[in-house]
Amino acid sequence: LTSPTKPTLPFTTLALSLPVILWHSASYSPTLHPARGFLFLLGLILGLRMFALRRLGSAAAYEDASPVGIAGMGNGGTGSVTCEFTVELQKVLAYISASRSRGASVAVTHIAVAAVARALSEHRIFNGRYVRMPLIGVEGYYPNATVDVSTAAGSMKNGGANIVKVRAADKMSVAEVAGAVRAAGDGAAPSSKPVLPWLLRRPMEIMSDQLDLPVPGLGLEGRRFGGALVVTSPDSNDSEVSISADLHRPKPGMSTSGPSVILVVGGVRVRPSLAGKERGGKAVARPVLGVTMTVGCEVANVASVRVLAERVQRIMRE
Repeated sequence: LTSPTKPTLPFTTLALSLPVILWHSASYSPTLHPARGFLFLLGLILGLRMFALRRLGSAAAYEDASPVGIAGMGNGGTGSVTCEFTVELQKVLAYISASRSRGASVAVTHIAVAAVARALSEHRIFNGRYVRMPLIGVEGYYPNATVDVSTAAGSMKNGGANIVKVRAADKMSVAEVAGAVRAAGDGAAPSSKPVLPWLLRRPMEIMSDQLDLPVPGLGLEGRRFGGALVVTSPDSNDSEVSISADLHRPKPGMSTSGPSVILVVGGVRVRPSLAGKERGGKAVARPVLGVTMTVGCEVANVASVRVLAERVQRIMRE
């Protein structure tokens, strides 16, 4: 996938002015004058399509040039694939302790966010989303402009956590990710009264989400989720539960999609270490973190998801 380019101001002006240009052009023609309304609507659709395609970039396609469909439908990949792996706890705790000694307050969640972001930057085919905008004839799997990762900021108790999005997380260190999550959580403002009426707001919200086009003045935030979502779900007393979260994928007729990857950092397990065989060839039991990763990317298959999961595991170990 190639990253999309931001539309320039002259191009945006031309695309959004197209309906007005067609309207006024038809006004000077007795033949076209009765069709001014149709030409205005046609210009609006064409202008929005031009702007959307420039904003989205090139859609992904299979080797036979056929378009990528919705995951799990037709030739649209294999649907959701879930992987489970472990990360040695001792190394994670050592990294957290060393970071805190340098004044950086990091947690396991921040390590997971940084690891997923780096893995997505290396395997960019997963860092995309399925866009469906039938009114302007746009549909396909398009790349995200940046590697963004969503996670929970604040306490998960009593629904007190906010889902925040860390933009360009692949370019941040773990300490910078931790600071960005805290800043986003502290700056989360309570929901205010919508600026626009529902009939205007809903289509603009869909357009903003699909194109990742935030317009703060109108209360439009762009894409709600990043390319991945990281959550923690530690075990309670006397329990050992592995959790995988299924992904909301777009269905025919719907216009929004969630993250392509959901990573759940679970509780502590005690497992034999394959790399820790000592005296007499016996595996040494060591505490590990249980991690579950679900991938629902339209172009994913079992083999490619395994490669991504192994890369996330390796980064978290390092």
